[in-house]
Amino acid sequence: MARGAETIQGDSRCADRDGLPVRAPQVMDVLRNHSFSVYRVEDPVCRSQLVVQFSNALSERPDVKAADVDELHKREGHLICDVETELSPAAKENPWRLRTFDDGEHGVQVNIANVTCVLFTDENKQELVHRLERSLLSLRRSPG
Repeated sequence: MARGAETIQGDSRCADRDGLPVRAPQVMDVLRNHSFSVYRVEDPVCRSQLVVQFSNALSERPDVKAADVDELHKREGHLICDVETELSPAAKENPWRLRTFDDGEHGVQVNIANVTCVLFTDENKQELVHRLERSLLSLRRSPG
């Protein structure tokens, strides 16, 4: 695989095991299938249960122009998704229940099972949140 094909600048993982019940490749696939241009973040701030972090933050890629970043953010917002090794405490009772939280200040957080995404956008907010929710709901049917 060519360098940068799946990552922003590398292929960093935090944990030595993949997430369960949702695995990192599943998350990347469903987000891309729903038109989010995500890549693995090379140097995420690793926490104890973080497997990998995905983002569409093209500004971190040296080959991208500022105009391209602006266009991407209009089309997709700024998205950051974390895949954890196991379920969050909130997801233990019903892992496949989609949870969406918008405090109006820190982006819209959407989580399901062991995946949490935060979407920052000023444009097309409702449409982008619904697209993100549909993508994460499709993890229920995604082969592991």
